[in-house]
Amino acid sequence: MIKMIATVLIALSIQLPSSSAAESAKIFHSINGQVNARLVVVPFSKGKYLLQFSKFEHNIDNKTFLYDKIFVGQGDSRGAQFKMTGGQEIHFTSFGKSILVKGSTRDYSEVHLTGKNSVKMIFVKNAEPAIAQQVKTQYLQTQGIFESKVVTKRHLQKSLDYFKKKCHSKLGIEVDWKSFESIKQKTAAGLGHSYIKSLADVCKIDKDYNAAALKIHKIMIKPSKTGKDKLIRTGDKITVFVSTKVPNVQYTSFNKMKDIL
Repeated sequence: MIKMIATVLIALSIQLPSSSAAESAKIFHSINGQVNARLVVVPFSKGKYLLQFSKFEHNIDNKTFLYDKIFVGQGDSRGAQFKMTGGQEIHFTSFGKSILVKGSTRDYSEVHLTGKNSVKMIFVKNAEPAIAQQVKTQYLQTQGIFESKVVTKRHLQKSLDYFKKKCHSKLGIEVDWKSFESIKQKTAAGLGHSYIKSLADVCKIDKDYNAAALKIHKIMIKPSKTGKDKLIRTGDKITVFVSTKVPNVQYTSFNKMKDIL
């Protein structure tokens, strides 16, 4: 899988920065007896980190997103917040607080997820290079970038099935494969799966949004020429211009779909 993903990166001209030699990827475990959660924090580029969540009993589980590390406060109160790149959500904070764990005082950080109490996390160990690579690979998969056109088509179909299940309606899809292939980014069409799933999630908000979402009968996926994503509605069709340069598509596409209805 790692070899296949590496091939995809070359084909897409995407370069995932290597972790800095001065900073290793880190693994944190929860100390809440009700949750056996794990968080892996991987340096991505200057000031940016990948966070992989698991066993938080939340819809963010088994996903990896990109965050900006922001230092706040001064002196003893100085700490860091990890804010989702392209969004406002702060899901991880570290302020040097301490707690007694099995007779020893340990520094702890906290994970903050919507609808859940904050979860205290303690540093366990540095992550091995293979784990850091797996986190980077999962980020691509969370984005919707897979190892082949065949797998990309399969995941786009899964997003259509998800829409049908959640909205009790069929949705058509059209992909401008020729344009993707002309820029050697055919698997980047998989980014469209997040927008389709977001449309399905929008239709679950309430009756008004459900009615608005059901007026959409087709999604057209095209590559962006600007490095930014863009949505255009024409009657019952939404054209989505996708870009591999847009971070956290699975998270940010929700509001964009919501706003265009």
